[in-house]
Amino acid sequence: MIKFLGLSCLLFVLASCSSTNPSFSSMSEVELVAYNEGRAESEQVYCIDEAEPSTFIRKRRCKTVEDWKHHNADTVLMLQVLDANRGNSRFYDHYLLD
Repeated sequence: MIKFLGLSCLLFVLASCSSTNPSFSSMSEVELVAYNEGRAESEQVYCIDEAEPSTFIRKRRCKTVEDWKHHNADTVLMLQVLDANRGNSRFYDHYLLD
């Protein structure tokens, strides 16, 4: 019974460690290029290093091209809301998705 319990715990730990999605933020540039090879442009993964305004610690963020487009469109919409009182909202129109 103890062997069965030990084996069950070991299998549970191994199963929880395995993942179907690769960790893009830990990949090198060469590994990302190899991953992106042969994929459609919208499915390719790109990473950027960015720091939050309140810290100098840089975080690597990885997303597909399609996800980056949506992220950028959302950012533009937020900027339009913030800038609406100044009358400059038309400046951002060419950044929105079709």
